[in-house]
Amino acid sequence: MGHDLFGVLSAPVEFELLGRFGVSPVDDHAAVMERLKAASDGGNHVILPDLCEVPRRGLVYHLPPTHRIEGDLVCGDEFRRGLGAFILGLFSILYECRLQWDGWWHEGYVKSLHYDRVNLLQHDFVPFFETAIQAWERMDGEAQMLYLQALAFHQKANGYAHGFEVFYADFTALEAIWHFGLRSGEWQPKNPAKPLQGHGKRLRTMALALGMLEHDEPACTNFKAPCEHHKCKAIRLLYKSRNELFHEAAWGERMGIMSGALVPPASWIHFFTKRVLIAALGFRNGFTRSTWESLCPVFSTWP
Repeated sequence: MGHDLFGVLSAPVEFELLGRFGVSPVDDHAAVMERLKAASDGGNHVILPDLCEVPRRGLVYHLPPTHRIEGDLVCGDEFRRGLGAFILGLFSILYECRLQWDGWWHEGYVKSLHYDRVNLLQHDFVPFFETAIQAWERMDGEAQMLYLQALAFHQKANGYAHGFEVFYADFTALEAIWHFGLRSGEWQPKNPAKPLQGHGKRLRTMALALGMLEHDEPACTNFKAPCEHHKCKAIRLLYKSRNELFHEAAWGERMGIMSGALVPPASWIHFFTKRVLIAALGFRNGFTRSTWESLCPVFSTWP
């Protein structure tokens, strides 16, 4: 049986999956997290080079392991870049964390405390992972790569401090998941001859296909005479913010991209992406239908 190490995850989770994998905290998990908490910036962000044993290379460093994964398939880079990356990505969705394998390079911030953003109850935890892994194993190689790319950028968003960075990473994740859905047949553009439809329509197509919108009216896709439903208005704001940031380097009320303000588009796109990633694996429940267009979204109990 092989084993590997990864970090950083503050939750001391321990469970077995499908009789093939086991995840558990390392023996000094509490001590590692105390070191991170002591080194935090007074909020929840830590830059680790000074705490690590490896030489500092800018802001690139190794993360201290907090968890161990064991299993017959846990072996080398193939696992780390495939199913292992998928499992770490699921943790990133649930706990708002950025994870890395022991000995691999990491850049930027980590967080010293991670929150359960999905309200996954204890008896639903293992079924969630097992159902997700089974969905992963049914994907072809190209679909797996697209989903991993989406997870990678969503993980990056978990570690960013500036709102414009969060928005850019999560919108990039949605680009990958859009192509994932086209390949899997999860959704189809209204005009199959133009699968690369406008980004505003992509957002709405994904939300509608995944049960994240309560209605489907012609005005919802009409930007000249738009629908006034609150979720449709929020999608239009995301689309507008995307165009301003990507094409004009403008963020928020022209406040400049270096503002640290977590303006609504950054928060909304992050919670929207989280729900799309979960729903694209086949889950349709109270969480995927719950509100995302708020700075303080209400997380419905799973399922």
